[in-house]
Amino acid sequence: MSVTGCLGVKGWHASCADNLGKALAEADITIASLPAPWNIFENVSTEGGRLEIKPPLSKKGDYVRLKALDDLVLVLSACPMDVVPTNGVDCKPQDIQFRLN
Repeated sequence: MSVTGCLGVKGWHASCADNLGKALAEADITIASLPAPWNIFENVSTEGGRLEIKPPLSKKGDYVRLKALDDLVLVLSACPMDVVPTNGVDCKPQDIQFRLN
């Protein structure tokens, strides 16, 4: 699923979509088309008419609470991005935590 040459990367580079596809395949779930991942904490601006990925506005310890109103398959992934500051100015993937109630 990764785009070769995207963001200056030569060859394959892990992506959120790759993580989603791999998780669904490991769970033996087949779908007609892979939906776009929902990057909850990603900070993208459109200054000057261009999309620009900036460091997240969220801080360590910030969280989102979601409530499922029906059965679902949830795939949770730390973003593998290390080319632009999606995960912070150090451009390194960050740990995530989750809790199911």
